[in-house]
Amino acid sequence: MKRVVGLVVCLAQGFAISACASPVPPSPEPSASSAASAVSPEDGLGAIAWWATESLGFGVIPEAPPDPNPPAQPEGFRQLTVGTLDGRVTAVLALHWDWGHSYVAGPYGTDVLVTNDTGTASEVYLISALDGARTDLLSSPDLIAAAAIGDGGRSVYYVERGRAGGLDRGLWRRTIGGAHAPIQVLAGPLTEEMEDPRVWWITADPLEGRVVVQACFGEVRCTTRAVDPVTGVAEEETVLGWPLGADATTFFANGLGAADAAYAWNLATGATDTIPGAFRSVPVRVGNGWRFVRGEPNVPEGATEVVDPDGGVERVPGADAVGSVLEHLGERRGVALPEGWVLRWPPTHFQQLEGAMGPPGDWQMIDIRTGRRVGLTPVEPAIPLGAPCEVPVPSAMPNGQPPGFAVVELVDSTWTVRWGPMAGAVVLEINSPALAEPGEPDDRAPVEVRGHAGRATLIGDEGVGETAFTWTVGDCSYTVWLPAGTSLEQTVGYAEAY
Repeated sequence: MKRVVGLVVCLAQGFAISACASPVPPSPEPSASSAASAVSPEDGLGAIAWWATESLGFGVIPEAPPDPNPPAQPEGFRQLTVGTLDGRVTAVLALHWDWGHSYVAGPYGTDVLVTNDTGTASEVYLISALDGARTDLLSSPDLIAAAAIGDGGRSVYYVERGRAGGLDRGLWRRTIGGAHAPIQVLAGPLTEEMEDPRVWWITADPLEGRVVVQACFGEVRCTTRAVDPVTGVAEEETVLGWPLGADATTFFANGLGAADAAYAWNLATGATDTIPGAFRSVPVRVGNGWRFVRGEPNVPEGATEVVDPDGGVERVPGADAVGSVLEHLGERRGVALPEGWVLRWPPTHFQQLEGAMGPPGDWQMIDIRTGRRVGLTPVEPAIPLGAPCEVPVPSAMPNGQPPGFAVVELVDSTWTVRWGPMAGAVVLEINSPALAEPGEPDDRAPVEVRGHAGRATLIGDEGVGETAFTWTVGDCSYTVWLPAGTSLEQTVGYAEAY
């Protein structure tokens, strides 16, 4: 698996390249996996992957009068958006809202690693930023709290939890594409027995010979272990918070109990260095030094600043994009940039049925060595939602409630739109692969949907299986899935009232 690990530069006075010394030493030799292209980013924006997550919840306004027939709202969720810096959104996914049930890592080259709990199983898969294709890696009936790619793209490391009790069962490794059984790398539990919010983090590639696994109680306290995946021997630290980045031998994290500071943990020597002012920054490396890029603290849309390892701060020359923010990577944002560049993001990334949601903001790449700015095209779904194929909204849910907020997803070049909670959801697929004909003629029936001929289909046994109905309008095909247990007769009736 090809990976690009960028943001590597040494910054001297006046933003010129120089052989600057640093008390935070880099790896002796950059590994092949961490060597990034030095070409100008405009040469290949379509191959630079990024991801972003936003959380959305639904509640009742206490002061509002009760609605006798409220809309059927979905559960809260985290929306993951994946794309490339040439302006394309190639995937949109709705993940479990709880941080202990969903996790995003990478990009690893042009792939993003996703972990998500469906309620009955945890799934780990890759999403290609190039075309939105999904590649399944593993699943478990238990909870997988976090996962990361390691060993140069050959393995996936993950933390598994019991679905009932919630305590983790340690760190595991599975070979990608292999038939080997998973191997336990570090025995659990990695956390003390405590209430949520429990959060796990894993950093593998580009680290060499180590995997860093963190078990945290929110951002208050963390136990961080660097484990040799061959021997299982682990070293432990308790001053490190959530991760900021890594290279072959150095792991960066926010500091716990150190105001506004970050830490660099050298896994070769065991030394941990404090970097004042680098909390929630983007680590930037060159062969002989480190710098840390942040937005000006306590200022909305804070200006781009560079912190040196001693805590000195310098502002990057030039004008930042209007409405943009500089975000640290790994928590809500991820990008694989060429060497020497950082990215300023719009404040939100949320796709809904009516289009993008949230305040506007521009994308901008910055070469922090020179202050050169590159404005980027605003992102749009590579496959438009609502054009040329309109989105037919149901007139009502199967239980008679009006449909509420629509959860949209784009995977494998297919849009789906979901109304209602998972247990009673109506799911619309637009231009999805044709629904296979069932084996028995009694398992299908003709229907008319909004004046167009269609077909209702039963998948499985009557009363327990799934049902769907399909129809076409010109070049647009539609499939609607109803909750499990819906009868074929009920499906025909719902389709004709849709």
